[in-house]
Amino acid sequence: MTPQQQTFGKYTKEGSPGPELRDVTTHIVDSEHKSAPESERGYPLVKTSDLENGRIDFQNIARVDEDAYQEWTNRLTPRPGDIIFTREAPVGRVGIVPEDSEVCLGQRTVLIRTDSDKVDGQYLRYLLLSEDVQNRLHSLSTGSTVDHLNLEDLRSFELPELPSLEYQKKIGDSLSDFDQKIRVNDQINRAAQNVSQLLFKERFANKKSGSGQDQIREDTLPDGWKSGKLGDLMVKITDRIDPTEKPNSTPYLSLKHMAKASISIDEWGEAEESKSTKYDFERGQILFGRLRPYFCKVGIAPTNGICSTDIQVIEPKKENYWREFLLCQLTTQRFIDYCDRVSTGTRMPRVGWNDMCEYTVPIPPENRVKEFSKEIKPFIDQIINNIHESMNLQNSREVLLEGLITGDTTLDEPDENICEMNER
Repeated sequence: MTPQQQTFGKYTKEGSPGPELRDVTTHIVDSEHKSAPESERGYPLVKTSDLENGRIDFQNIARVDEDAYQEWTNRLTPRPGDIIFTREAPVGRVGIVPEDSEVCLGQRTVLIRTDSDKVDGQYLRYLLLSEDVQNRLHSLSTGSTVDHLNLEDLRSFELPELPSLEYQKKIGDSLSDFDQKIRVNDQINRAAQNVSQLLFKERFANKKSGSGQDQIREDTLPDGWKSGKLGDLMVKITDRIDPTEKPNSTPYLSLKHMAKASISIDEWGEAEESKSTKYDFERGQILFGRLRPYFCKVGIAPTNGICSTDIQVIEPKKENYWREFLLCQLTTQRFIDYCDRVSTGTRMPRVGWNDMCEYTVPIPPENRVKEFSKEIKPFIDQIINNIHESMNLQNSREVLLEGLITGDTTLDEPDENICEMNER
């Protein structure tokens, strides 16, 4: 195997003869050991929960104002191409600062700036994400309650022998192509959700907004409309299931898998992760997070599976073309605020099904709902299709990454003269 072909393979087969992380970086800087004061506007605050699958998720990211930004970047100001690494809760998540982004580090994260003469940033990102490296990082972590990685252990972490910079870039670019397509799918899904909500507001919400408690005078509604309650439109599905009776690989959804204010559910676990009773759900059903409803965790099921009983499975009571109307209604801020008000429990507030059903809404004529469903259903279908395409892309990326790690997969070799120049 040539030095260019070895990629990550020599690491797993012959130990770790390569450099330490600090040898190929210019900075490895810890974040502030306190929570930053958040603001409605300002700079993105990257928390551990915002790092997923090698990317920074900006969709529901918190913000900090100018003063907080200056204080929290005092040690080192993040710049595009820098790597953000989580050293606690959990250990080992990785993301890279994209172009044209100014971000601020949240607690328990580390900023890594590569030495561009020694390692390609994209290559290092995927190297840190590789299974073998992740296993080693976790083996170094300590803690009786929450695992954490000491900064010095991260700085002295041994990497595999690195191929030439030219070949590193080939690997990094090849793997990042997958992530770019996933990002495009995410953007399409966000746009599809925004259009759906705008059309709902235009078609229905501006007619008369339900108060959630008071009856709506029907003489104030357009012809054919009537006053009603959400309970007139929806039913809950409570098919309880013992997860041990399901195949281990059955998709399992908990609230942690549902993003705030996003109807796209693009990650889930497996049934073997859970032992207590769950709800059965089917692709296309509406899933509503009852716990802490102010987080607005409402989405459309992208597959069949099981879910936490803190997630209410919902279907239209009437014809299925009411699904799109119902989904948009359940994600309105007015309804979420209502659920927050009627929730019970101080530390872990939950909204009850009966309270959800009592929410007052203006009910449009059937033909208007059919027309709306015809408009919106293609957007919902596109969201689900994009979720599955992105998961396939992610799996393909991981297969390629694993092949590069073991040396079973190689990319076309760069020009040998270029390699020799990089090795001097």
